[in-house]
Amino acid sequence: MAEKRKLSVPLLVGIIGGVFVALIAAAYLIVYAIAGDRAPQGTQVAGVDIGGLTSAEAEERLSNELGQRLKTPVSLTSKVGDAEIVPAESGLGIDYAKSALEAGATKSFNPIHLWQKLVSQGTEHDPVTVVDEAGVTTAVEQVADKFETPPVSASVKWNGKKTKVTEAKNGTELDVQATRDAVVEHFYTGNPTEAVLAETPPEVQDEQVAEVVESFIKPASSGPITLMVDKAKLAISPEMIASATSFDLDQGKLEPKIDPEKLFAAAKSQLKALQLPEGRDAKIVLRNGKPTIIESVSGVRIEPKKLRGAVREALTKPDRTTKVKATAAKPKFTTEDAKKLGVKEVIGEYTTYYPHAYYRNVNIGLAAKGINGSLVKPGEIWSMNRTLGERTRAKGYTDGWMIIGGVLRKSPGGGISQSATTTFNAIFFAGLQDIEHHPHGLFFPRYPAGREATVAWGSLDLKFKNNTKYGVLLQAYTHRSSPGNRGSITVRVWSTKTYDVKSSSLNRSNYRQGKVRYDTSPKCHAQAPSPGFDVNYTRYFYKNGSLVRKEPFFWRYSPTDKVVCGPKPTPTPGPKPGG
Repeated sequence: MAEKRKLSVPLLVGIIGGVFVALIAAAYLIVYAIAGDRAPQGTQVAGVDIGGLTSAEAEERLSNELGQRLKTPVSLTSKVGDAEIVPAESGLGIDYAKSALEAGATKSFNPIHLWQKLVSQGTEHDPVTVVDEAGVTTAVEQVADKFETPPVSASVKWNGKKTKVTEAKNGTELDVQATRDAVVEHFYTGNPTEAVLAETPPEVQDEQVAEVVESFIKPASSGPITLMVDKAKLAISPEMIASATSFDLDQGKLEPKIDPEKLFAAAKSQLKALQLPEGRDAKIVLRNGKPTIIESVSGVRIEPKKLRGAVREALTKPDRTTKVKATAAKPKFTTEDAKKLGVKEVIGEYTTYYPHAYYRNVNIGLAAKGINGSLVKPGEIWSMNRTLGERTRAKGYTDGWMIIGGVLRKSPGGGISQSATTTFNAIFFAGLQDIEHHPHGLFFPRYPAGREATVAWGSLDLKFKNNTKYGVLLQAYTHRSSPGNRGSITVRVWSTKTYDVKSSSLNRSNYRQGKVRYDTSPKCHAQAPSPGFDVNYTRYFYKNGSLVRKEPFFWRYSPTDKVVCGPKPTPTPGPKPGG
């Protein structure tokens, strides 16, 4: 019988060890296969549970739930304002695949990872974000104004007796960079994000106001200032100084600024009491129906800037007294200036006539009085509305007929279009530049067809420009009407003639008829019909007998409707057929 072979101890140990390793490896592979690429139980990404899900399942869940958050506005909150930003529209996103991977939804031979997948309760993870830096910065910048509050500068109010100081207050503005970082850090949570604010200081601080109070207001409030004008005394009170003083920031320092003209006006009565010889400008007026120059006169006055300088000097003196010198005051418009205007002859004149009516005498007379004496210097534009102002009962105008909406209505100042028409024709034949004129919509036979004008306060004006090198003086006067006698208004233009001006004939064409209108209003005024038509004419300019320029004009009159006061009559039914 053969002898049995015995296994050596080392061999036996090796075999047993090999078997054990094989068993461990097999078990490890089984665990690896079971765990797969699933996330550990209890794993969350931004509050979304992906525990036990494969990487694909985890990615899908994150996309569904976090993707919805990205479409929901995120609130930016602060103590001064709120705003909203939609992450998906602001360059903010999430990489769902990487987020699932980094949270553990992946295969791994690492025993620690395998152990966590089998027995761990999982952990909370932040998602992997995708940020468009420019996009999110722009989104934050677009809502920055919601968080702006203006700073309030320190200020002081002073009336000469009392001083009221308002303290400075910082404003706020959005710190765009810091707020952008906060949004990027928290946008995926869906929770409100606190906006980061920065303070904006005001231009004027409390210290600056305190300094001006001590250095200027207190000395200026301590009593009146005495200015010596030769031997006369001029007292300037703190109230006068205060009325002319403002406090302005100048190169970072709050400075008191005394307006010389306002100070001069505040001290007007005190200056008048000095009885300094007053000067006057030259005037060109109408006397005995002709232009007359009232000569200019030089005077003596204290210049506003010198008055201000003396006041500031006296403020720093113990006795609060200083001298101020009065100087010769030359007129702005001298006698020589008036002579150079050459207002010496009539270069244009026109007269229109009107039927008797009390309102015409009143309103046309007031308009003529306002126009009379108007001096228009070279280059200036004259306006009838500016010259007369609004025509109101308070100024003496009475109700008269005017065209309103194509029919005659009563209104204060009605009838002064007669004055406008006369003035327009006078400046037309004077050769002056027509800036604005508006013929009536309906034709009135007492006016030259097309060559006429109406005015209405706030809408229609008559304007001309003195486009000559001479002055223009308007003369206007009326002859009142009476029962059975017409009235008239004449306007003359005084200057130096530049052109001889003529008008072509007023050529009418394209006649049209109106319709019948029934008016049941209490203000109705019956109106006869008249045809509408077109009119063409030309202004010719002659110099030394030669035509140098011509200016065409055109106007279209609407037909005048027949206005019947009362309701439209009901047609009378005719006889029935066969009756």
